Parts: sequence; structure tokens; C-alpha cells
Amino acid sequence: MNELGKYVTTEMLGQETNALFIAVWRRFAESFHNADVARRDGLAIGWPDVPLSVYNNIFLMGSMNDPARFSRLVLARQPRLRALSNNQASSPSAITY
Repeated sequence: MNELGKYVTTEMLGQETNALFIAVWRRFAESFHNADVARRDGLAIGWPDVPLSVYNNIFLMGSMNDPARFSRLVLARQPRLRALSNNQASSPSAITY
């Protein structure tokens, strides 16, 4: 086994990869006018508030063993995110499909 293999696990690489992806996605979201970019309660929010749902994301930052807690955290963000989306939908420049 080489020196690197002694200290770097696939779990560590996975965590680093996830952290990098989330950081890049949040940076992307920040470039939009009405974006909601935050970190709260183990969630990383990258919500550029565009009509393409694949762009609007809430990421889990670590492991969570309680699905009900996860649901509560996401639902707690819903009013803010829904308000953003409603504003986007009423905008004359909104894209509809």
C-alpha cells in the first residue's frame, strides 16, 4: 500500500467531492438576482429561483439518521423558497414551459 492509501479513505474523498460540488453549485446560484444561498441546520441551500427545478437545490451537508427531522428542516425552508418562486412566476420575464 502506498503512503497516500494509508491516510485517505474513499469516505474522505466522497466528503471532499460533495463539499466541492456543493460549493460550486452555491456559487452558481449566487449569480442569480433572487437567489437564496444559505447554510442552516445541516442544509446547504443553493436556490437561484429559476423556473428550471433542476437548478433549485437543498443539499444535506452530512449524515442524518432521522428522516422526519430532515423533512422538518426542508419544510421549514419551503415558505421562503415558495415565495421566491411565486415572485419569479409573476415576473414578466419568467420562462414558462
